[in-house]
Amino acid sequence: MTATAGSWGPADLPAISPARAERYALRPGEVPQLSAYAAASSALGLRARIVLLSGRGIGPTQVARVLGVSRQTVHTWRTRYADAGLAGLHDQPPKPVRAADDRAIVAATLAPPPASVGATTWSARSLAAHLGVGHSTVARAWEAQGVRPNGADTFRVATTPELVVQLVEVVGLVLARDVRLVALLVRDATATGATRHARTRSPRTGLAPLYLYAATRAALADPAAHARRGRLDLGRWLDGLEGSGTDGARLCLVADTGDVLARPALAAWLSARPHVRTHHAGSTRRWLRLTTAFLTLAESRTTGPGCAPEMAGLLRGLTSGDLVLPAPLVWSGPGARVPVPAPPRR
Repeated sequence: MTATAGSWGPADLPAISPARAERYALRPGEVPQLSAYAAASSALGLRARIVLLSGRGIGPTQVARVLGVSRQTVHTWRTRYADAGLAGLHDQPPKPVRAADDRAIVAATLAPPPASVGATTWSARSLAAHLGVGHSTVARAWEAQGVRPNGADTFRVATTPELVVQLVEVVGLVLARDVRLVALLVRDATATGATRHARTRSPRTGLAPLYLYAATRAALADPAAHARRGRLDLGRWLDGLEGSGTDGARLCLVADTGDVLARPALAAWLSARPHVRTHHAGSTRRWLRLTTAFLTLAESRTTGPGCAPEMAGLLRGLTSGDLVLPAPLVWSGPGARVPVPAPPRR
C-alpha cells in the first residue's frame, strides 16, 4: 500500500531498527516542520515523508515500497537531510553553465593524453573519464569552443572553411578595431610520410604565447610608446610572415569574419600567394575562443601549460574595451618567417 500525504508525525511510525534510526535521526526542533511538509502533496512533502520514515529506522526498501519510489530516491533524500537538515530537502538552484568550464575542457583536450589512457588522442569518453564529467559534457564543450580531436596531434577547427590540421606554431596576431587576425604555421592532416618525418626534425618552440603576452603587457604598461607605432600597416605585417622557416609547414590566416579577408590590402596580398590558406571564425567571440585554443595548443604540446590563459584574458579585455591601447596590437613571433612551398613536380 502506498502512503499519501496526511497527518504525519514520528509517534505514528514504528521504529524498526534502532541503529538505523540513530544514523538517520531527526534533528531536534525540526520535527514539526517536517510534519508540516509531509502533509502536503508536493515533491517537498514526499521528501519529508522519506525523512520521517527513515528517522524511525525503517529500511530503504520498505520506505520505497510504502511511498512508491525507488531505493535511490530514498537514499538521496535521507542523505541530503543528514547532511544539511531541512535546507537539504529544497531544490538546489541549477549550476550556471560557465564558459570557463568549456575552456578548461578544451585546454585538457589540447594536451596529449597520459600513457595510462593507452591512446594518442582523446575521445569524448576517455577525456570525460579522465576529468570526471559526462561524455556529453565534453562533446558540448567541443561544440561550443569549436575545437575537437581528429587523430594524433591533429585537430578539427570550426572555421569557414573547416580547418583540419596539425598546428606547428602561432606566428602572428593583429587586434585592431576592425581587423582581427591570427597567423598560424600548420601542416595538413593528410600529410605524406615525408611530411610526417619532417615533424620530428622541426620541433615547435611553443613560446608564442609567452612572446605575445610579454609584448601585450609592455604595450599596456607604456601606452605612449605603443602609440608611436601609429596606424596599422597590414601589408608590412603580412610581408614579415614570409621567409625561411619550418620545412613542410604552410601559412594559415584565421580572421574573425569574412569581411576582413576581403579588405583590399589583404585580398591583393593573398591573390599573389595562393599557397596561403585563409579561414574565418564567423564572429569575434568565436575568433577569441579559437585563438585561445591555438595559443593553448602551441604551448601544451611542447613547453607544457604556460601563459596562454593569461594572454586569452588580455585579448578578451582588449576586445570588450575593458583594456585600451592607443594603437592596434600588431605582433609577429620569432617563427614568423614562413617558406613558400615549392610547386609540385609534373
